[in-house]
Amino acid sequence: MTARNENMDKVRAEELKKDTAYMNEFNKKMADLKEKHAKEVAATVVTPEQIQRNEILAKEVWLSIGRFKTRKRIKLERELLAALKKAMMMGVDLNNEDARNAVFDDVAFRVRYLDETEEKLHGVCVLNLANMKDEGDWTQIRGSRIATVFQDPMTSLNPIITIGKQITSIIKKHQNVSDVEARSRALDLMRKVGIIGLGHVGATVAYTLFTHGIADELVLLDKNEDKVAAEYNDLHDTLARNNYYVRVTMQDWHELKDADVVVTAFGDIAASVKTGDRFGEFELNAKNAKEVGEKIKNSGFKGVLINISNPCDAVAQILQETTGLSKNQVFGTGTFLDTARMQRIVGEKLGQDPRNVEGWVLGEHGSSQFIAWSTVRVNNKIAIQLFSENEQKKLSKQPNKNSFVVANGKGYTSYAIATCATRLIQAVFSDARLFAPVSVYNPEYKTYIGYPAIIGRDGIEQVVELKLTSSEREKLQAAADKIKEHLDQLKNK
Repeated sequence: MTARNENMDKVRAEELKKDTAYMNEFNKKMADLKEKHAKEVAATVVTPEQIQRNEILAKEVWLSIGRFKTRKRIKLERELLAALKKAMMMGVDLNNEDARNAVFDDVAFRVRYLDETEEKLHGVCVLNLANMKDEGDWTQIRGSRIATVFQDPMTSLNPIITIGKQITSIIKKHQNVSDVEARSRALDLMRKVGIIGLGHVGATVAYTLFTHGIADELVLLDKNEDKVAAEYNDLHDTLARNNYYVRVTMQDWHELKDADVVVTAFGDIAASVKTGDRFGEFELNAKNAKEVGEKIKNSGFKGVLINISNPCDAVAQILQETTGLSKNQVFGTGTFLDTARMQRIVGEKLGQDPRNVEGWVLGEHGSSQFIAWSTVRVNNKIAIQLFSENEQKKLSKQPNKNSFVVANGKGYTSYAIATCATRLIQAVFSDARLFAPVSVYNPEYKTYIGYPAIIGRDGIEQVVELKLTSSEREKLQAAADKIKEHLDQLKNK
């Protein structure tokens, strides 16, 4: 043991020598740098404060380099010295982010810079926690300027107290507002979704939003009172085990007034499965859409409406016309799922992750949909170069065919379409500007149809024009004509 200790002492002594030598070398090179560029610096207006800041940064960067092995250290030293020369010649003010980045972006690493006198991090005021003297000082900043964000919300949220009350209490503590104003501000911060239709799809959407913490409030609505009550209670029974507290209400249309998103998922999928055509549900869902649309309108809802009900495109148009919401506020899941099915099919054919496949399925969310092969890429390779014409024809039939494989086997579809709807809801909540093929009103074709659009906080922000082949444009026109034909027939009844 004695020999081992002696050896460890020798190692420590050697490391100390290296550290001392390293710092001596740092001081020497800094002195040489200053002397070498004295004329350049003198020719530029550089304040002592700016030079001091540069020296602080240089020292922190230099010490950071010391972690690396010799070869990498030499490379980084060269980068640093070149950056410092540039900084000193320019007289960089490190509180100016643009100027600072212009100099130090060439260095292969970033180091945090703290101005020791002004308590600023990269020019932004930060808290000096060393100045906190008592509980009163901490109370002033807790929840308003500083907070702990836990990985598991169950450690920070009380599941037996509504999230609204928890948010309200923080607002009242740090802002001079009334109970009413605090509640109003809390509601503005909460993400609220109404789900109309609690069949397999609607219930799956509700469950996904509930268990993933995507929504803070859910409003459940359906003609079937027993079904709503069942889903309501089933969700509430998970609260003690769920990672998120979600407020759930049921059968109250007035709750939609301040909702951010409403999802319509009513219908009878058996009619579509029986006929092999999603227009098999049209007569029933056209009536549902008008009834539901009127109730949404009367509720005062002003958010974004996402339709899942089939036939998706035609029903979305009826909902938009009935609610009086703008065309940008109303859209459907459209060919978002059909495109996902195409990605899976093409990916499996080539042995690739479906996320490596880009491109669109366009047109009706139904039998007249088609793969726009001119848009499809796999690992940035054009798909039409990877498949023969016959292979393209066979693959084109698969997305719609696969949907009925699921529907015939289960009696319904749920997971995939619910996942798509959830993704679109998230895009609205986060203002993601998601680029996706949805059922959107296309002015060129004068109807709702599956087509790429950008989705953000206010719904459809832009319909993105595609450069399609003449054959693809003909197919898109045929799909649009089919949708408009059914809508015209409805109006003439």
